Amino acid sequence: MKEFLQKLIHAKAKQKDDLFMCWKEIQKAVERRNMQSVYTHVRLCFWVPKVRGKWSKKEEKKLVKLQKKYEGNYYRIARIIGRHPANILQHWRLMKGIHLNEGWQPKEEERLLQAIKKVHNGEYPNGVIKWKKVAKILKTKNPQQCRDKWQSTLKDTITEKSHDKLIVEMVYSTDPIDTEDVNWGKVAEDLNQTSFQVRRRYKQLEKTIPNFQLMDFQEILDSLYSKYFENEK
Repeated sequence: MKEFLQKLIHAKAKQKDDLFMCWKEIQKAVERRNMQSVYTHVRLCFWVPKVRGKWSKKEEKKLVKLQKKYEGNYYRIARIIGRHPANILQHWRLMKGIHLNEGWQPKEEERLLQAIKKVHNGEYPNGVIKWKKVAKILKTKNPQQCRDKWQSTLKDTITEKSHDKLIVEMVYSTDPIDTEDVNWGKVAEDLNQTSFQVRRRYKQLEKTIPNFQLMDFQEILDSLYSKYFENEK
């Protein structure tokens, strides 16, 4: 089993085609991760560095030369130096004095969204995002931090906001008496969302109406409809 794992993870170029289906099956078991992401994570977990401990001056000089030659390809640099890719990246940042902020500021989140759109021709992509290019524009966060922020909060915010008007229109069109009278499953299906996501978002929209606590379901719905469609009458 150990030998198979080593072959699977460190396969040479000619062997990769034969092992493609194996990685494809592994990827199926991991939600929200593409095959390249799964492969990269597993390879990092099983990476056995030849060199550990304190960096020598000779190693640092070699790292500077390799960094210029391979421009941030830490896997390739790792194979030459013999250290773990994560250790190389960490030490390179230390050498360059790059100390990226841990927390996110509201303005920084906005700049992240702008960077994503800039990299992808003015739109938010539905597929793979080029995080290295995004981080290069943002400058204050690395690619992993940008990706994590997008996945944890910003992605849902963008998706939900783009659906707000449609959610209100679809709920209003069925003339429901109360929230239990709404076919949330149908609304969710049309928006390619889950019932939970759509219902949760509608609850959030209700709270945007002034004094919503003093209103019944139909009054809130009428107010939401007016909010989004009053200028179209």
